[in-house]
Amino acid sequence: MTQHILEKDTEEYIRRHGLVKAGDVLVVGVSGGADSMALLQVLARLAPDLNLGLVVATVDHGLRPAETVREIALVEQTARELGLDFFVKALPVRTYAEKHGLSLEEAARDLRYDFLAETARQVGARCIGVAHTADDQAEGVLLRLIRGTGRAGLGGMKPLSDLQVIRPFLEIPKQRLLEYLAQRGIPYLEDSSNSDPVYLRNRVRHILLPLLVEKFNPAIRATLNRTATIFRDEDTVLDTLAEQGFLQVVDWQEADPPQAGIKIGELLLLPLALQRRVVEKVLLRMGSAPSFARVEELIALAGSGRNSGDLHLHHGLRVGRREGLIYFYFPQGRVVGKGRLPEARPGEDCEVVLPGVGVYLLPQSGRQVRVSFSDQLPSPKELREGLTEFLDAELITFPLEVRSPRPGDQFYPLGGKGHKKVAAFLADLKIPVRERGREMILTSNGRILAILGRRIDHNFRLTSATRRVMAVLMDDPVESNTSGESG
Repeated sequence: MTQHILEKDTEEYIRRHGLVKAGDVLVVGVSGGADSMALLQVLARLAPDLNLGLVVATVDHGLRPAETVREIALVEQTARELGLDFFVKALPVRTYAEKHGLSLEEAARDLRYDFLAETARQVGARCIGVAHTADDQAEGVLLRLIRGTGRAGLGGMKPLSDLQVIRPFLEIPKQRLLEYLAQRGIPYLEDSSNSDPVYLRNRVRHILLPLLVEKFNPAIRATLNRTATIFRDEDTVLDTLAEQGFLQVVDWQEADPPQAGIKIGELLLLPLALQRRVVEKVLLRMGSAPSFARVEELIALAGSGRNSGDLHLHHGLRVGRREGLIYFYFPQGRVVGKGRLPEARPGEDCEVVLPGVGVYLLPQSGRQVRVSFSDQLPSPKELREGLTEFLDAELITFPLEVRSPRPGDQFYPLGGKGHKKVAAFLADLKIPVRERGREMILTSNGRILAILGRRIDHNFRLTSATRRVMAVLMDDPVESNTSGESG
């Protein structure tokens, strides 16, 4: 059979990006829909030339029983016809979503990727193949713009993710896949949930994108993909240069707690964009929140030409300018332990103000709130267990506020269908009226981020675009009420 142009383009893309190596085993996630059925057939035809072993995996989400039976049967039949091993698993999506406060879409995705990774380990596969297309990339970029994001988020999905997930169709429009399926006579099934307007992605797909195509730019999908590629490539370069700059201009002393000094003369020789990234890296490694305002303040301090008194940051960190250095140190150790808790400052019309990362004592209740940052996404187990709230740090600015519920409070509960009054949400949880005043609301710039220990707001959830995570945990009351520095 003559090689189809789609197969040729996909092979070229795989080789150009080094997505697989000769001898690799690849788990292909197949739902029975058009995109994944096309991916399976294309990879099956390319496998001999790429010296690639394939395994097929599909799932039963338990959400559309009648459709799912047909989908699984189609995927299994196709795998058998291609002579490939086939794995299937039923996933408790509804239970998982209710337990962890996720939407059905998010719960299904988490459990699906867990299963694909589990299958990869079982068969000794190095990577997982999924069928995201150029249309998916365009939709994702728009979604991140709507929700708010940084340069990394605008870079969209990568051809090869850090979790060894490959996306061979990332530059292929969906229409080309449909044409391929028709020309090859390959069957597929439509997922009815893909047209459900309750999902924001579907509203972007069926309402916003067509409007942009009709009224503004007929080639908007290609434009968004091109923009994502530019942002992704530039972000990689900037991060590499910033790491080199860090090694060049920062004297780092690894200790507990660490100390650091930025050599001002060398820092100021760097372009401003790299100055920002170097300062941000230092703050992150010191455990401090690198807000834009804080980074700009420290760069201005470096360029001021005069020494200064110390800036008192959160977590007991101090920063000053002296003898050609911007130095970072903890004069009394990192403020994290019991008996050294910084007492969160009382603020106007709120219970407490949290100026940055650290461990804070809530004076009215004796409880403590721990705020931290990480560049690593939490594992599915961490998301499932414990009371820590994980939020997208790039969407949040300090200071934070922790307060009691107020009349009229509303938020968008993760897993919900839209905004809801906090009082109604707590009532749904069967929390007595007399106890609702003890709940703690976390806010930033007047927006509710979470009801601590209950549910985060949907708009601040972790997504595939998340690069930095804020973790917030409210502990039980502590015995000590000693205060220290909060910054």
